[in-house]
Formats: sequence, structure tokens, C-alpha cells
Amino acid sequence: MKPQRKGVLILFMAMLLCGIIGVQGYSRSLVVKPIPSGGTIVKEGVEVYWDAGGTQIVTAIDWGRPAPGDSVLVQIYIQNIGNEPSNLTLWTSDWVPVEAQTFLLLTWDYTGQDLAVMEIIPVTLTLEVDPDIQDIHDFSFDIGIGIQSIYG
Repeated sequence: MKPQRKGVLILFMAMLLCGIIGVQGYSRSLVVKPIPSGGTIVKEGVEVYWDAGGTQIVTAIDWGRPAPGDSVLVQIYIQNIGNEPSNLTLWTSDWVPVEAQTFLLLTWDYTGQDLAVMEIIPVTLTLEVDPDIQDIHDFSFDIGIGIQSIYG
């Protein structure tokens, strides 16, 4: 091998060796200098029950056969199963037929108070039927109940 090529090869091997040693040294400095970290894992959710003791889970609500102008009340109990105090939200979706949402109104008596972790509160849902409802005999819709952390 020519002396010039030997020199280049030796220089390349020296640079490679220095690079490996440098990376290992850098790697060790990350291990010996830990960066503290912390936070809170937020578990959000509610559970809905038929009883105040939280033993009978609500899986469906039967509104019966209300007449035009009727209001149907249903008592449920809602529990904050998250790990932060929270507020409740209510919504409806998937109306069948779609026109039913024009004549049926779902409300509740929840006043916006904070729910502590694992707290259960009674809530009354009210389904109001418009006196002018027409051509709707059977209906269905989904009720959504969720939470919003009071911490944002």
C-alpha cells in the first residue's frame, strides 16, 4: 500500500475511533444528568346509574308513549369517575326520524355545580313533546353525558 493511502486510512480510523469515543462519552453524560419530569394523568368520564348507591347502570331510557304537550321526567344519578373535579355536559345525537328533534326537547335540572372525584349526584332528565307534533309516532335518539375538567 502506498504511504499516502496508509496515512489517509490511519487518519480515517483515528477519526472514526474519536467519533465512537465521543458518542459514548456524550451518551454517558445524558445518563448521569437526568431531567426531572412530572405531571398528572387525567382520567375523564362519568357513569350513569338508576340508584344513588351506584349499583344499577343505565343502559337505555324508555320514554314510554308521550302525547303531544306531555313532559316525561326520568331520575338518574351521575358519577364523576375521573380523577379531577369536573362539570357535566349534555347533548343528543342520532335522532330517528331526524325531524323528531324539531318537536322533542331534552333538558335536565343540573345547575353546573362542580362534581368532586367519585361524587354521585341526582339529575332529572325531562323530555318535552311539542303540542304541535305531527307524523311522528316512534322515535329514538342517543343521549350523551360527559365531563369537562374545571381546570380547563
